Amino acid sequence: MPFEISPALTRSFKPPDALLPWLTHAEELSAKLRQTAGQVALHVLKQDWVPTGWWERSVLGLTLATVVQREVIVSVAETPCWYGRTVIPEMTWLNNQSFFARLRQESLGALVFYTDEVVRVRTEYYAVNSSCMEYYWPDRGLTQNESLLWIRLSEFSLSEKYPFHLIEILLPGLLRVI
Repeated sequence: MPFEISPALTRSFKPPDALLPWLTHAEELSAKLRQTAGQVALHVLKQDWVPTGWWERSVLGLTLATVVQREVIVSVAETPCWYGRTVIPEMTWLNNQSFFARLRQESLGALVFYTDEVVRVRTEYYAVNSSCMEYYWPDRGLTQNESLLWIRLSEFSLSEKYPFHLIEILLPGLLRVI
């Protein structure tokens, strides 16, 4: 499923030099953070079935009624570095329940980057400001009222036919720990 990012946002801003390697990193961000800053903590905020919203329909092109949405915060030394949102379409979840059940014990990164049946199809990065829906997904305390946040949006395919997406919103704390 293709996703469509607003050209106005992708072309209007250039990421800070320190963030560009994070936005373009081809592997697991948590592993990169661990190598850079040490012990990494993952906190699952919630995981639940939710109605497919405007953003999922318009940006991700999803048409199913519901998705599994998982939200996490990744931190180093209690400094939040990014907010992650995984969007798993209903058919992807239902046809791969044993695979996604592993999320109880493993991170999404472990499932995605160290499992042969998962392939990253596409990655884009872009900036959001207060006029964008994504800007409001992380708690305001985490974004520290930054006027611009950077997002890495990835599409993955499981067994070559079941798509899912990962949205990583880099938080101001990342620049403090790298």
